[in-house]
Amino acid sequence: MTTAGALFHALRLFHNSRLKINDSHIEKTKIDLEIVYREPPDSEEKRKSVLQIKGSSLKAGADLMLSKSGVIAVVLNNVIASHTGSGYALNVVYN
Repeated sequence: MTTAGALFHALRLFHNSRLKINDSHIEKTKIDLEIVYREPPDSEEKRKSVLQIKGSSLKAGADLMLSKSGVIAVVLNNVIASHTGSGYALNVVYN
């Protein structure tokens, strides 16, 4: 999967979600957006999202993952990752 549009994340996680990806190539060519974006929680309760990626490659023009006050459990297994953005594999921003 390759995405290039502005304001379009390759993967978008909402609170209490679970996503499993196997044997994939995901590339985000726009330089100001990350591959994985975790939505801010809709309440004060911090509900965890789970992301599992196995046997895949990730190439981002920015951070690989960005979480805005959300909690993500990330499991990477045999994953090749490259990013040319800020240098963060996982960037967590608290509002």
